Amino acid sequence: LFFFGMGWMYMVILVCFQDSIDYNAYVEGDPKESLISSWRPLTVKLGSALQRGFQFLIFLVSGVSAAYSQISSAESEYNIVAATGGGKEGSPEYEAYVSAIAAAEDSVTAGNMRVFGIVVVLLLVLSILGAYVAIEKFYTLDEESHAKIVEELELRKKEEGASKEA
Repeated sequence: LFFFGMGWMYMVILVCFQDSIDYNAYVEGDPKESLISSWRPLTVKLGSALQRGFQFLIFLVSGVSAAYSQISSAESEYNIVAATGGGKEGSPEYEAYVSAIAAAEDSVTAGNMRVFGIVVVLLLVLSILGAYVAIEKFYTLDEESHAKIVEELELRKKEEGASKEA
């Protein structure tokens, strides 16, 4: 259900971008399709940055950031050993790695996990609600007005074609 909702939101954004190209052509006379389309990768990067920021915020608020750091550093150290051919299962390096992960996991309490879950759900609901409000309140181009814009653009193209022939 979550991924279906995210897929739906992604499709809404793509449709909004395409409608914005038509709207810009209607208002400015030039669609500037490449300029408007270049905003999509920028919004994807911004979304990725926000996602990473939310991850760190969630870890910090729930008190899991110390365990996250311990696991990350244990994996980094083990990857260095494994890259040189060491760290096979049963070796002292492997056992140290497993012990470090277990110690990090043991430092996380049930209360930490409850807070973690609450913050994740809260941020998800607030993000989806914020996106919905932004689209409903600030995106005023509906199907009827978009149809009129497309119709006007087609008339302009016909007139432009007729003037070029003359």
